[in-house]
Amino acid sequence: MSETLKDDAQEKEPSSEVPGAFERAKELLRQPRTLLGTIAAVLIVGAVDAWVVIYKNVQGSSAPSATPVGPVGLSESGLRTLAAAVRQPIYWAGPKKDYLYELTRTRDRKIFIRYLPPGATVGAKRPYLTIATYPYPNALQALTNVAHGRTGTVGA
Repeated sequence: MSETLKDDAQEKEPSSEVPGAFERAKELLRQPRTLLGTIAAVLIVGAVDAWVVIYKNVQGSSAPSATPVGPVGLSESGLRTLAAAVRQPIYWAGPKKDYLYELTRTRDRKIFIRYLPPGATVGAKRPYLTIATYPYPNALQALTNVAHGRTGTVGA
């Protein structure tokens, strides 16, 4: 069952589930590559989101688009920070001990979180567990329509 990081970031303390998890996350963030990767990902995604909002307001476009990001390796803490910073839920399968999380975002705002086991590198060609988030306008209403045998656009 997938979770959303946005909800987790608001409801739970990192150390409330696993003793020492907060300390491990802090230690991981002390590593220069992880810290720089986390900061870079948050800054890139934040800047891209700000640019999209400004560009949309100037152009009046309703088509959601974003500058692609990634793949970027992040810690659990980095993912939680990113989820709190962007205005889009990010789904995942929950934390996995000693794993690195590879984030990729496409131009059409699809987000992929790939679970990299110890020793795997960001961008590796080998397949690993990947959880995707697909933005879909009015998704709940669309699912409700399908469940009731209705097709077509929302509100039709």
